Formats: sequence, C-alpha cells, structure tokens
Amino acid sequence: MWKLYILTLIAQRIREYSMTGEAARRVYSALEGAGLLEPEFDLSGALRLVLDYARRVVRVESVEGGFTLDPNTGMPAFSGKITFREPGVELRQRGFLSVDSLIASANSALTNAGYQLWVLLDRLDVAFAETNELERNALRALFRVYRDMSGHDAIKLKIFLRTDIWERITDAGFREASHITKFVVLQWASPSLLNLVVRRLLKNDHIVRAFGIDREGVLRDFSAQHELFYRFFPPQVEQGTRKPSTFDWMSVDVLMAP
Repeated sequence: MWKLYILTLIAQRIREYSMTGEAARRVYSALEGAGLLEPEFDLSGALRLVLDYARRVVRVESVEGGFTLDPNTGMPAFSGKITFREPGVELRQRGFLSVDSLIASANSALTNAGYQLWVLLDRLDVAFAETNELERNALRALFRVYRDMSGHDAIKLKIFLRTDIWERITDAGFREASHITKFVVLQWASPSLLNLVVRRLLKNDHIVRAFGIDREGVLRDFSAQHELFYRFFPPQVEQGTRKPSTFDWMSVDVLMAP
C-alpha cells in the first residue's frame, strides 16, 4: 500500500508538470484505470482510494490465489490492472503491471524530463497512534519501501521520524535497519528554539514598527533575543517558586511535541 500511495503522489505531480512520453503515459493509464488518479487531487481522498484498492488486490491475490478473469471479457473481477506481485506472462499480455514496474516508469518519466522528485513523510507518530503494534508494522513496511526504492535516481523518499519511535520499531530486531545509512538527527537546543521564536516574531512588520525593534541587531545578539522574548511573554506561565521560566517551560513542551 505504501508503494501504491507514493506512486499516486508522484503521478499527480508529474501530471501537474504536463510530462509526456511513453513512461508517463503508462503510469497515467494504469492509475486512471484503477480509479486512483482523479482530476481533482485530494491527499486524504487519495489515501482512501489506495487503501480500498489495496484491500481488493490483497483479497484477490491471497484468498483467491490470483486474479480471476472473466472468460467473456478477459478482464479481472474488479477494475484495475495494478498488481502487488509481478504478473505472469498471461496477465502481462493482458496489460497488467506491478506497482514496482510503474514506479520504475515514473522514475524514467522524471529522468527524461530532467527532474528529481522528493517525497517527504512526516507526522508518522500521529498517523499510527492507535497501537504500538500497528505503528511498528506500518513503519517497518515503510522502511522496506525506502530500501526497495533507493535505487531510483529521480525519486527520493525523505522520512522524518522521532528517535524514540525509531528505537521502538527496532528494539526487537529489524534487519532492514542496517540499510538505513543516510540519516541526520535534528536536535533543538534552547538557543536554537529561542532564535526560531524570535525570527517568527520579527517577521511581523507591524510589531517591528510599533515597538521600534532593530531587526538585524536582535538577530546578531543572543541576549537581545532573550530580552525581546520577555517583552512579549510573562516571566512565568505556571506560577510558583519551583516552576520554570516561560521559555524553559515552552522549550520542554516543544521538544516533546510531535
């Protein structure tokens, strides 16, 4: 399902860029035939369509043991010719294509047009918050897709994941983890967070003019950023001798946020 969803996102983008050629047409035709590439794109709607299609394909491939073709029309029991396994000779002759082959076609279309496309996946902790088991299975599957797609030059997956979640999905052993060799750990220290808040504040021209703020001077001086922060926020949010200052309280909250 991850592969089909990512393919749908890629197809939508290359269609927006009006890419043509045999590889692009192959992708459009397959996804339109499966009802996965609609004229008006909606992210959540695309996910629902992919999920529904994936359920039908899995049922046909696993329960029925393969695609059942209508002897009169030669078509499958449901619309769509995208398979999750490589189709056999007979199915290929009838126009069936695997999702992997379509991703390769999308990669060719991008390469021929001189583009490289990044697919960014974020907020995954929220997407699978129901149970740890669901989260582990879904994210392990995603990293297998990352491994499978790593050979495509024009398509790159960028996955943003909290370190504690990564540790949770690998704590019982995860062979594919050894293939994840390119990664960066993003860490937010207090000065960085303060600078972020102040920069957002200084983006407001009305505030800068009304309070007579020297924008460039503040950005050059950490103490000036600290002083400016407390011009707009109280010393403490939670009152009490043992309660942290406003910025320390906010820092903890931001660092823990998804």
